[in-house]
Amino acid sequence: MVQVTSSWANKPIPIDGVINSAEWDNAGKMDIPAGYLMVKNDNNFLYLTLDMVLDKGNDVGIGDYFWVSFDVNGNKQITPYKDINYGVYRQKGELLPDQQIKLGRQFYLGPGLWTTILNEPSPSAMRMGFGGSPSSSVPHRIWEMRLSLKEIGVTIGEGTNPVVWFGVMVSSTNPSFTYYYPLNFYANFQNLHKIILATSPKVTYPPGTAGAVIGGVGLIPAGKINDGGYATTASDYSVYVVDAAFGENLHLLGNNTLMQSLWNQGAKKYKILHREGKSGEFKPIRQSWVNYHNVGSNSILESYGPDAEDKYTLLNPFEDYSIDDLLLVWQSVGFAKGIHQFQAQFFKSDGGTVAVPSQILTLMLDNNPAEVEILEILHKGLSIPSCSIVKMEDKNDGVQLRIKAFDTDGLLESYALYAYYGDNQHPTIFSDTYANYVAKKQWNGETDKKVPEAVFVPTTTCAYQFRLAAVSRITNGYYHPYYNEDNHHVTLITPSGAPVLDKKFSGLFPLGFAGPNKIAAMGKEAKKLGAETPIA
Repeated sequence: MVQVTSSWANKPIPIDGVINSAEWDNAGKMDIPAGYLMVKNDNNFLYLTLDMVLDKGNDVGIGDYFWVSFDVNGNKQITPYKDINYGVYRQKGELLPDQQIKLGRQFYLGPGLWTTILNEPSPSAMRMGFGGSPSSSVPHRIWEMRLSLKEIGVTIGEGTNPVVWFGVMVSSTNPSFTYYYPLNFYANFQNLHKIILATSPKVTYPPGTAGAVIGGVGLIPAGKINDGGYATTASDYSVYVVDAAFGENLHLLGNNTLMQSLWNQGAKKYKILHREGKSGEFKPIRQSWVNYHNVGSNSILESYGPDAEDKYTLLNPFEDYSIDDLLLVWQSVGFAKGIHQFQAQFFKSDGGTVAVPSQILTLMLDNNPAEVEILEILHKGLSIPSCSIVKMEDKNDGVQLRIKAFDTDGLLESYALYAYYGDNQHPTIFSDTYANYVAKKQWNGETDKKVPEAVFVPTTTCAYQFRLAAVSRITNGYYHPYYNEDNHHVTLITPSGAPVLDKKFSGLFPLGFAGPNKIAAMGKEAKKLGAETPIA
């Protein structure tokens, strides 16, 4: 088993088959047969590239392919209809350019047994490329992809262990090779490799924006939080928020420059003081959390909490942690909505205090997500129950929807209604955003709105999922954690078409199969990895 530590992607990485140095800077890197695997992640995706530096033949057609398998529940066993394999494929009879070869996913049924490719919409994506990379300027095969963390069993920031177990197969016609890493992983998950996911970005606040003591909350510097406790940041900053309240689990981070100075002065303990509102006594707040301490190639999970004197152990600001300068993880759910204020005190090992600049951090807390509901689907003014099959009478016939997207506290960020059908096609029927109401400083949304103004006309006969999604204007310092959606399903038949109902499985296998559950090439284990891999 080999492990690689992912780094945080501050911005989504475009999936274009090109390894851009800026996009993949500081990515976790691992030697694999005939090349390198690089990983980054954010809150939603694992960005993964197979940089095949020794595959210098730009094969036409289907000569190059890969598999990447994941132990979704992390039990080192192959679990039917749970564990996932990703591979590439073409629809039968398709003559697509090489760059448009598709990414498919399939479930494992057992050791060396799989379903066919799932016929469901997926946010995962892949693009095949051929060119140079930071590892080799000589043109070679590149596979660049983003994989949904939800699909592979990970949710960042909800107490899950940020680790995924995986195996990879790479194959080429010119030069000719097929390698499994680890060997025969598809039949035995005991020796899968490990990716340690990043749980948050490395925080670097813009100059002059960090708080004097508590530098900020996650990526949001204290200097961008107003006296009312709402945050607003620049549109080109790592996290863009406007008039945002705070909620969920909040990382209070120390000002790194001050933390280094305090450490040098002998500070080893600290208290975080808290009060509700802007008056009254500050009292110590007691919370507990975990953080990864990165020592060499190892990431050690360490636990933190207050001692009997309500003091926490100060992190060494000169060492590397997954979340540097972390002073408190405030698990805010359950605390009263409204203003909350914080201060920090620091102590030497002998109990003596260390003086710090005066600072009070003010946060507006709100953990109430928006209410989201598709109230009704209408055809010619009549209500359509879910799972109905409805025939459109002419090319202009369609449906309307009554929707609710409402936030009692006026903290709605945006909402949108989509019509999902076919291969992840999802036109937007209607959307609205806080940017249209920012002058009012609040936006509640709608309790009952009929959209679109005319009708939504289906372009093809299919099963449609109408999806209403809303985001609350509440931040945890990294993203908007409160997302709600409601889904209703109907089948709409266009005038010229019979019903085309979705099937869960497509009947197709990825490249690398010679037939149903029959592997095309058994492959071998590479004796050396990376650019030193022997290619026969």
